[in-house]
Amino acid sequence: MPSTLRSAAAVLFLSAALLVTGCTNEPPAYYSGSTSAGPVPLEAAQRAERFRTAGGEEAIQGVDSKGEAEGVPRVVVWSKDTESDAEHFEKLKPALIDFLEEKEGLKTPKGYLLDMYGGDGKLLHRLDARRTMP
Repeated sequence: MPSTLRSAAAVLFLSAALLVTGCTNEPPAYYSGSTSAGPVPLEAAQRAERFRTAGGEEAIQGVDSKGEAEGVPRVVVWSKDTESDAEHFEKLKPALIDFLEEKEGLKTPKGYLLDMYGGDGKLLHRLDARRTMP
């Protein structure tokens, strides 16, 4: 068998194996592949204003919690900060989620997904906080 034919057969075999096993290089459905965000939508800016008025962090410029992915809410946050360390994010998360649940009616019995973007539009944090149900 010529080497070109062997190579084609190998590629075909590997492709078939991937199809059968379900393995792909595709990201999860909730992950858009984008690590940047556009401008803050008006409704997200209004929600952020309510969050700040309720005592939330001043740097938060937008909060969108209308989306859903993989059966849980997808929360997108815009901050005017261009950097955010893990400690800062860990402090923000509970206050934000509590606000969304208590004041905005967000339901998170199975958890949530959260993306936080900085003032330059770049992804600062991506969190998968889904819970497994008993």
